[in-house]
Amino acid sequence: MAESTTLSAKTLTRRNAKEKTVLAILPMGNGMAQAPRRPPPAPRFVPPLRVVRRASSRGTGRREPFVLKAVEIIRREACEGLTAAALACRFDCSRRLFELRFREAMGHSVLDEILHVRLDKAFTLLADTDTAIGAIYAHCGFRSPRALDFLVHDRTGMSMREWRRRNARK
Repeated sequence: MAESTTLSAKTLTRRNAKEKTVLAILPMGNGMAQAPRRPPPAPRFVPPLRVVRRASSRGTGRREPFVLKAVEIIRREACEGLTAAALACRFDCSRRLFELRFREAMGHSVLDEILHVRLDKAFTLLADTDTAIGAIYAHCGFRSPRALDFLVHDRTGMSMREWRRRNARK
């Protein structure tokens, strides 16, 4: 492999038996030659490990004081067996009126909010712990494992075991 190199002030020509390459030599501030720069690597997409929704990112609808207080109670007590009727009793109105005002402010029912909080807790337990699937329902405020399994399948199209397999965090 015979290689000849001719050095000039502007270019360096390297002749190879297989290819001919021309590299530019850029003058540095001190008059010395600088090695050629490589182009930056192409950007790579790195998917997120998970998205954590905080209370501030969850819509709170209209800023009605009783709705904000109800949402706070739901987030705090939903996994302890809180029901829509028990929540309505804490406010000075009928369950029906409470439900109507809540739906108007939030865009969904009280029960939907309670189930959302419980399901978030179930998904967190499935992904982050080794808690037995049959025991998770009790930690989330469901009366039976079947109720939780039905809700998970309805929302995701997967069983809890399959969801855990796909979303477990290492």
